[in-house]
Amino acid sequence: MRARAVAELEELAAVINGPLMLWSNEVFVGLEVASEAIALFRSRGDVILGFEGFNTDGAHLMPQMDFITDFSSIDGTWLERAERSADAASLVLSNWRPGPQFVTFVIDRLVEARA
Repeated sequence: MRARAVAELEELAAVINGPLMLWSNEVFVGLEVASEAIALFRSRGDVILGFEGFNTDGAHLMPQMDFITDFSSIDGTWLERAERSADAASLVLSNWRPGPQFVTFVIDRLVEARA
């Protein structure tokens, strides 16, 4: 599980110039660059099932209960769901100002869906 998180962090770091964090086995993306992560997920054809907002003081990770989304009910073909979930995620993030410091995405990749 950690290897997958590290690989995801490295892939995001290759295209995002902004705050990224690996905490335990999860990757957290700075809110100000989350739209860049959405663009990567869209380009890979990933379905964004949702995301959650978090703040940190450097020693603790604090979930922000007012900043949780769920796109798992979006219908359509795989590609339609990928596009619609990216659109929905972008819309929500554009309204999260001010918002949490970081978000963590729950994504479904086509490769994983076939495994």
